[in-house]
Amino acid sequence: MKQIILTPQSILIIALLFLGVSGIGNVVHFFRFGESLQNTLHSHDVQTASIELLSTIKDAETGQRGYLLTGEPQYLTPYLDSKAKIDALYEHVVSLTQQNPTQHDILVQLKPLLDKKMKEMLTTIQLRQQNNLISALEIVRTDKGHLWMGQIRSLLSELMKEETRQLQIKDKLVRRQFEERLVTNFISLGVSVLLILWMYQVLKNENHERYKKQMELEASEKILLYRTTELATTNKELEAFCYSVSHDLRAPLRGIEGFSRIVVEKYGDRLDEEGRQYLERVRAGIKRMSQLIDDLLNLSRITRAPLQKANVDLAFLSKEIVLELDKINPLRKVTWVIPASLPAYGDIHLLKVALENMLNNAYKYSAYAKPSAIIEIGKKGDTYFVKDNGVGFDMTYKGKLFNAFQRLHTQKEFPGSGIGLATVQRVIHRHGGQIWAEADVNVGATFFFTLV
Repeated sequence: MKQIILTPQSILIIALLFLGVSGIGNVVHFFRFGESLQNTLHSHDVQTASIELLSTIKDAETGQRGYLLTGEPQYLTPYLDSKAKIDALYEHVVSLTQQNPTQHDILVQLKPLLDKKMKEMLTTIQLRQQNNLISALEIVRTDKGHLWMGQIRSLLSELMKEETRQLQIKDKLVRRQFEERLVTNFISLGVSVLLILWMYQVLKNENHERYKKQMELEASEKILLYRTTELATTNKELEAFCYSVSHDLRAPLRGIEGFSRIVVEKYGDRLDEEGRQYLERVRAGIKRMSQLIDDLLNLSRITRAPLQKANVDLAFLSKEIVLELDKINPLRKVTWVIPASLPAYGDIHLLKVALENMLNNAYKYSAYAKPSAIIEIGKKGDTYFVKDNGVGFDMTYKGKLFNAFQRLHTQKEFPGSGIGLATVQRVIHRHGGQIWAEADVNVGATFFFTLV
């Protein structure tokens, strides 16, 4: 009987075959897992759409009640907004659940109830518009609307319970697939590592190491040359973009702003109220666009400006910024907590830009803090922080914080361009540091950063 001798080449082939089979298994699992994950996301979509449909019906009912009680047209706004959305939301839920017979039957029962409820609300509103409040209230007192609403709630609850049941089944499937693949991967990884380590020990020698280092050096030189060329190209494109923004975009904006101002000054008295409002919206949009251009240019300059590091007192810079903020709104009460000294090492101009953005954010988002806003800047160990007791944010969306033009609050709630925190991150990264945030909704936010 011949003895089988495993050479390094045969070990390599076995290892590659083993890894190939494992890789194919991972690809198959990836597609299966993706399908299961998609099913899970679909269940969440069904539940979200069902909740939104119920909430919209409640909004319509709220608008109806407000109008019946007051007779004021503005109370109809929630009803009118919701009326336009209910049919679309219902069809959306139908499209999401068309593969589930149980949910389909529930939605078939739901449709006539929705129609009855909407008809009842429309009838009472029309009677109220005709100054026939008594007849409208008689319809309400029949309690049919309340009964239909209860049935609607019950059916939507059944719908979501069915989806929850489906979700539990899908979750179990995903977990089982993950566990099976995890065990397989551990086994595959262990065998592969043993094979590769054995082969490496057999093949290891001085010539191989020298050749390997030479190849790595050549590869590094190629990568460095490519990166240098790429960086030079990017800088040229950035300069061209900045030129376009500062010249090509500003000229038409100034023209639009000038002509809109002339229209207001010369023809404003000929426009009705709605026309003047539209014109004011145009002017507000021009102003916001101009601010976005300025912010974008500032972000670009910060990226390219050379660093001139020195000893800096962040407390002194903060006090200067606070004085300016207090001048802008002297009637607002804010408690500022700033230490006597807060030494740091960095570029004073860039660090001031970062502090201005962080303190401005804290000042803006704590506008409705009760009993009053408290904003603190300080240091814990090697980490600096800016803390406020404002509206905070949901940590689920923390990944969007430092992206340009990404905002966690609407423009109407808190105006801004969405560039501030992206600018702060650029400054901190240029100093070799890191920045992150911790927050709770309606409790406040704390931004931490380090400097190297």
